[in-house]
Amino acid sequence: MFSNTFFTVLTVALAGLNVASATPVTPTFDAVKCYFIVTPSPNLGPEALQTSINYAVGRKTGGSWPNTILQTDNKIFEHNDGTYDLESIIEVDGVGAADIITFVESWDEETIDGLQAQWKVNAVNCYDQA
Repeated sequence: MFSNTFFTVLTVALAGLNVASATPVTPTFDAVKCYFIVTPSPNLGPEALQTSINYAVGRKTGGSWPNTILQTDNKIFEHNDGTYDLESIIEVDGVGAADIITFVESWDEETIDGLQAQWKVNAVNCYDQA
């Protein structure tokens, strides 16, 4: 009698563990779209600077939140005056859009480090993608 009861309880307990461990944990991401006007130094052209600006934004955001995701469709456009428009979509697991917006918009008038260039943020505005 004891062994049957023990094995029944053990089987039910193990089945519960399997159900709990089989349930995936879904990360929560609030996507924020940010528009920047930036000036690189040196100005190596948009093709050479694409990786540099992606690194700069990712590093700056990831320094505060390691679970930062930059979507691959970041866009950079060169102007004749040496400035660039940058459109970037930033997501951070478990961080609300309002917090991301406040953080990124605080970069206004800062210089952030890229791979091949330093990036002066002349202006930045972000919007919740929800």
